[in-house]
Amino acid sequence: MSKVVMVESADGKMQSNAHFDYCVILFLLAFTCVVFILNYYISGPMIHADEGSYLANSAAIAGYSNDLASSYSAGYSIFISPAFLFGADPEHVWLYVRIVNAVLFLALTLGVWRLAHAQLVPVTSSFDRLSSILIVSAYPMWVVMAGYAFAQLAFASVFVWSVFFLRKSLLNSRFSFFTFSLLISFLYWIHPTGVVVIVAGLISAFILSLLRRSVFFVSAYIVTVATGVALYKYGFQPWLYDRMTIGGDPALHYPSLFRLLTPLTTIDGITDVVARSGGHLFYLVLGTAGLFWIGVEVGAAKILTALRSRSAMFGPAQDWIVHIFLLLSLLGVLVLSVLFFASDPNAVRIDHWMYGRYVEGVIAPTLLVGALCFTRVSALRAILVAIGAATLLSFGISDYSHTARFNIPAFWQDFYIRGQGVWWWLVYGIAVVLTIVVAGRIFGRFLIWILFVACGYLQIAWHEKAALEASQRWEVATYVRENVVPGACVGFDFSGIDSYYRHVFWFDFGFQLFDYRYQRVEPKRWAQGECDGPLFSYSSNVNKEFEVEAYVAAVSPRGGPLLWVRESHEWVRGTQDAEIYPLNVADRSAGLGRVLRQGWHGMEAAHIWSSEAAVLLLPVPDQCSRVACYAEIGFGVFGASSQRPVEVDFEVRGQKSADSIGNQIYSNPGPFNFRVRLDGSERVSEVVIKVPSATSPNKLAGAPDQRVLGIALHSIDLIHD
Repeated sequence: MSKVVMVESADGKMQSNAHFDYCVILFLLAFTCVVFILNYYISGPMIHADEGSYLANSAAIAGYSNDLASSYSAGYSIFISPAFLFGADPEHVWLYVRIVNAVLFLALTLGVWRLAHAQLVPVTSSFDRLSSILIVSAYPMWVVMAGYAFAQLAFASVFVWSVFFLRKSLLNSRFSFFTFSLLISFLYWIHPTGVVVIVAGLISAFILSLLRRSVFFVSAYIVTVATGVALYKYGFQPWLYDRMTIGGDPALHYPSLFRLLTPLTTIDGITDVVARSGGHLFYLVLGTAGLFWIGVEVGAAKILTALRSRSAMFGPAQDWIVHIFLLLSLLGVLVLSVLFFASDPNAVRIDHWMYGRYVEGVIAPTLLVGALCFTRVSALRAILVAIGAATLLSFGISDYSHTARFNIPAFWQDFYIRGQGVWWWLVYGIAVVLTIVVAGRIFGRFLIWILFVACGYLQIAWHEKAALEASQRWEVATYVRENVVPGACVGFDFSGIDSYYRHVFWFDFGFQLFDYRYQRVEPKRWAQGECDGPLFSYSSNVNKEFEVEAYVAAVSPRGGPLLWVRESHEWVRGTQDAEIYPLNVADRSAGLGRVLRQGWHGMEAAHIWSSEAAVLLLPVPDQCSRVACYAEIGFGVFGASSQRPVEVDFEVRGQKSADSIGNQIYSNPGPFNFRVRLDGSERVSEVVIKVPSATSPNKLAGAPDQRVLGIALHSIDLIHD
């Protein structure tokens, strides 16, 4: 590498070799492309309320009305709203969302590059600056968030640039201070944690006005930020809510300030707050290989030096004000995060004890300072802090459930030793830090970069699999897109939501049906014709309870709602009729509801029981008019044995004919396969299954179950010549 000349100018601004900077920018561009490619195979959003709400905000901003209003802030949604303008379907919208995320990632890394030249700490070697930029750019949170529709990547990017402009404003640039104030106000648009950053900025502006003996800074800050917050709260947000409340009132998400303070009113609550504070600090110290604590130490030392020395306090640079802003922002968001989870009795996941996603929105500049000032001694002090934090965490954490890994992306222990507990997490974490210390200045920095890259890779690989699994819940929404014209009303019955898991389908379908009038509708109002399209409901008796001629057209996989349509609905015959097959009860195939008519009990794990008479309505694909087609039905027979043979009758009814295939006698429960010929001249074939001797488990064996059971349907497949 050619020699790089880096000197400090009279105004304190770092001057660097232009060729060196161009190489850094090209590397960051290339790294951004790598991050995008790694996240390219994420099939779609999977974090329900969070991603669903941000995407719903974006769809509404782009012109698509919905009923998904919430207290999730819309600043990030503004960034990704063009995805809904250019994307014709959810798949393309999701692609454009990740492209926008890649741009935000690049903006963040470029901000880190600019901060590296902003003299937050004394001048170091070019190697230290280059390696520090690369280390911070590879930090797992923003690498991983490039594949999600979360606000944190946008928050982190805007925060880094706000720090840069604050530092620049200390060099007598009032325009930069105005830009800083504008960016701080926009943080409130992006996420509610922006409130504490606003307070940190206000304190910094007040100090700056005192030192400069000018009211400009504090007054300009107050006016700019107050205007930005008011525009959002009283202008933009009501406008957005109006577009997102077509079926009911907005559902708030974040708790009130009073609820956040409730843990501080009891001894147990205070103990919980202390333990969670230790958990947060434990994650931040070890997850960053000590860089977080080193950055905090350096910032605190800068502030103390200024307070002790008049020349440092009133010097021309006054960079200690930047460190005040950074430390106050970190402390504020950390306290907010701890109180948020301490006030929630259901916060029992590992990530709830050491939540990182909120704090990581303001951590990048501190990580940069820590990377620039990394020494063996400082790393050893970070280990001592981690030990203390683990001790506090151990006082509170006991039983814990699974981990939402994206909330603590640098916690690599979760992939390997999650079950071993706090002390082993600590031991392995310390071992990593000690390895970095022993490796020395050059190779140690390389190991930190490898650690961050490895954490990012683990997270993305897990995310890809988890998103693919989550995508199976969208089948019925895809089914609607294939059969209902975009823009039509699609209702969702909230009355059957009795768990968080049932609630997630509301958000999942919201993104998949972004260009429909997707809204909350009670079954009674739907039955009266208030919504002209289908209805998602967890009730299996909508037709009987509300006396409407309707039937289940599809069943959501994984315990999702049923899709109800009115009898007047005419299915479009075509290729989708072929695509409905195969149907498998164990997989909860979306088309099951379309074929299951009267005479069936509720679905069980791998089958659904018929009563003594039941009906299947089987679509006949176009190809069956040219070749012979059969529906192969996989089933078992209840109570069949050599001592009790059971007769099963199959009859096929079309619009033009009715053919009895005849009866079959079964002397064991199966499983069996039976083929039914589909008439290619018909649109559908109605298969009537009768079991004359059907009985109940209660009558047959004295079991509590009193349902009359005929056959156990397992699957239906299409067979053709």
